This record gives sequence, structure tokens and C-alpha cells, in this order.
Amino acid sequence: MVFEIAIDGPAGSGKSTVSEIVKEKLGFQRINSGNIYRAVTYALLDRYGNYDLDDPEIIEFIKNLSLNLNKDSIIYNGIEISGFLRSKNIDIEVMKIAKPKYVREKVHCLQNFLIKTADYGLVMEGRDIGTNVLPNATLKIFLTASPEVRAKRRHNERPSVSYDETLKDIKRRDYEDINRVNGPLIAATDAIVVNTDNYTAQESAEVICNLFLNKTR
Repeated sequence: MVFEIAIDGPAGSGKSTVSEIVKEKLGFQRINSGNIYRAVTYALLDRYGNYDLDDPEIIEFIKNLSLNLNKDSIIYNGIEISGFLRSKNIDIEVMKIAKPKYVREKVHCLQNFLIKTADYGLVMEGRDIGTNVLPNATLKIFLTASPEVRAKRRHNERPSVSYDETLKDIKRRDYEDINRVNGPLIAATDAIVVNTDNYTAQESAEVICNLFLNKTR
């Protein structure tokens, strides 16, 4: 049996940092689904620059896109691209590229490949993990925080972007994520909501680990 922890939540809620700590504490494999969407975005921009997501050529490109994924790296065209996936341009474009159903189906296919490689436990973060990707997860978490707290965290990570601009971006992403037709951001009905307004990443991870251990002991 492979234990599965699904962690969903809005931008800036701490999903990536918390998931990494949970992974280390429990000895699990981790899948960052956001990075897979970012990798698809990187590949599309690298190949075309300008694009129309309704163009049959673009649809075919994404459906046939080859990414070499493992738990530590993403290889595209023989290049390890993980270090290129957090640019401002990728931040902007990934929200548009993640919307179409065919893109999400492609990413789910890549996610499923990685899920099958887990041999003991898996922690996976994203926007629709508990609702669509791991519907039978051992534990489902919806990690959240106020827009202001999330903007402050993002601003501390990227001080070159003003706090006001970061807050505006967070609110815009929330709206787009919640109102997306395919795979909208929503807490699974059986998810436990963890508000991290007053928690550090370490404290949030400890809460999740304790919830998991209490559920499986």
C-alpha cells in the first residue's frame, strides 16, 4: 500500500515549502504538480513564443510533448529545466496555458506516471489534487491563508516586485483558479482545512504530519 497525502491550496499558501518538509519528515516521494504545468508552459514558449491555445498545431504539440520526469528533475530537449520555471513570464503564462482541458489531461498523464513510481508514500501539491488527481488519498489537506499574508510571503521571496503588485497578482490568481472551468481550485469535501496565517512552514508541516500519523496508526 502506498500512502498518499494531497495538499491543495491557493498561490502563496506555502504548498511547495510545506510539502518538501512533510516529504523529508515522512520519507515520502514528492510531486510538485505546479512545476509540471510550468514545464509545459516553458516548452510551449520555447517552441513557439506566440501561441493560440485553440490552434490545432499547438494542441498537437502539447498532446505529444515529451518531458522526462523524475522525483528530482524535469528534462526537456535534453536540458534540465527546473531552474527556469519560476520566471515572471512563466508566472503569467502558466495561468492561461493551464486552463484548457487538453492541457490538464496531458499534465494528469504525466502526474500518473510519477504517481506509479512511488513505492511507500507520496505527498503531492497543487490546485486539484484531492478532487481530481488523488481522489482516494490517505489524507487530503487544503492549505490556505489570507491574501495579505500570502502576498507578504511572496514579496519576501521576490522583493523586486512591490507588495501592492504582489497582492494584486495573488487576488487575480485566486479569481482565475476558483473560476476555472477545468480543475478549479476547491477544497475536497473530505479535506482538512489548515489555515497558515499564524504558522511557519515548519509548524504547518508538523500539523500535517501529526494528522497523517493519527489517521494511519
